[in-house]
Amino acid sequence: MNRHIEKAKELRSPQKCYNCAETIMMAYADDLGLSETQAECLAVILAAV
Repeated sequence: MNRHIEKAKELRSPQKCYNCAETIMMAYADDLGLSETQAECLAVILAAV
Protein backbone atom coordinates (compact mmCIF):
# COMPACT_ATOMS: atom_id res chain seq x y z
CA MET A 1 0.00 0.00 0.00
CA ASN A 2 1.06 3.60 -0.52
CA ARG A 3 3.29 4.91 2.28
CA HIS A 4 1.11 8.02 2.63
CA ILE A 5 -1.98 5.90 3.21
CA GLU A 6 -0.17 3.80 5.80
CA LYS A 7 1.02 6.95 7.60
CA ALA A 8 -2.50 8.42 7.51
CA LYS A 9 -3.96 5.23 8.98
CA GLU A 10 -1.38 5.35 11.77
CA LEU A 11 -2.16 9.01 12.53
CA ARG A 12 -5.95 8.43 12.57
CA SER A 13 -5.69 5.53 15.00
CA PRO A 14 -7.49 5.87 18.37
CA GLN A 15 -4.12 6.23 20.10
CA LYS A 16 -3.13 9.32 18.05
CA CYS A 17 -6.46 11.13 17.32
CA TYR A 18 -5.28 13.71 14.76
CA ASN A 19 -7.94 15.53 12.73
CA CYS A 20 -8.28 15.15 8.95
CA ALA A 21 -6.22 18.22 8.02
CA GLU A 22 -3.42 17.24 10.40
CA THR A 23 -3.42 13.69 9.07
CA ILE A 24 -3.06 14.75 5.42
CA MET A 25 -0.41 17.38 6.09
CA MET A 26 1.62 15.10 8.37
CA ALA A 27 1.42 12.16 5.94
CA TYR A 28 2.94 14.34 3.21
CA ALA A 29 5.32 16.33 5.45
CA ASP A 30 8.50 14.77 4.02
CA ASP A 31 7.36 15.45 0.46
CA LEU A 32 6.64 19.07 1.39
CA GLY A 33 9.99 19.59 3.09
CA LEU A 34 8.38 20.00 6.51
CA SER A 35 8.82 18.28 9.83
CA GLU A 36 5.75 16.54 11.22
CA THR A 37 5.49 19.27 13.85
CA GLN A 38 5.55 22.01 11.21
CA ALA A 39 2.95 20.17 9.13
CA GLU A 40 0.72 19.73 12.18
CA CYS A 41 0.92 23.45 13.04
CA LEU A 42 0.14 24.43 9.47
CA ALA A 43 -2.83 22.06 9.40
CA VAL A 44 -4.26 23.57 12.57
CA ILE A 45 -4.21 26.98 10.88
CA LEU A 46 -5.78 25.60 7.68
CA ALA A 47 -8.49 23.77 9.59
CA ALA A 48 -9.47 26.98 11.40
CA VAL A 49 -10.03 28.95 8.18
